Amino acid sequence: GELGEICKSLGLIPLPSGSSGVSGSYGQRLRSLASPMPYGAWRHRSKAMRSAIKELLRREQFDGILCDDIYNVQNLPAATRVPVILNKHDITHVILKRYLAYEKNPLKAGYGWLEYAKLRRWELKACVRSGFVLACSEHDASLLRALCPGVRFSEVPNVIDVDSYAPADEDDGVIVACTANVPV
Repeated sequence: GELGEICKSLGLIPLPSGSSGVSGSYGQRLRSLASPMPYGAWRHRSKAMRSAIKELLRREQFDGILCDDIYNVQNLPAATRVPVILNKHDITHVILKRYLAYEKNPLKAGYGWLEYAKLRRWELKACVRSGFVLACSEHDASLLRALCPGVRFSEVPNVIDVDSYAPADEDDGVIVACTANVPV
């Protein structure tokens, strides 16, 4: 729909198998314990997305890559001359820490604190790797600036037209890749 109006090309890449759904399987979570990646990043690893991005970068020139939050960073090439702009619609590790303050189940809390440590490290590395981060508020930008000195931040509030927005009934299981002729 609207993406087709602003994008020069549009590619839809299915989420990796087993990654749809809010909670994921306990088996996936157990396997991810041995990974340095937090579970969210582990489950969003996509060979198809990595290949598509690599091919686009090989074939065309870009002014920047807009990466929508930390769970997709591992799908970008390790080294690229194209600047990466990281869109942060929240500070993920802070949200998890808030949740953990209320968790009563000791197993969930133990798992959660392990995930929190991985997530915080991952999130800060993603910000540093990107070099330019879009924070959704001055508060978030201030916190991230203190944690990631040297990274450039800009505040871009999250907005939605509440009069015309209708949430989807369920996740469609698709990751969207878009190339646009939009000035950065």
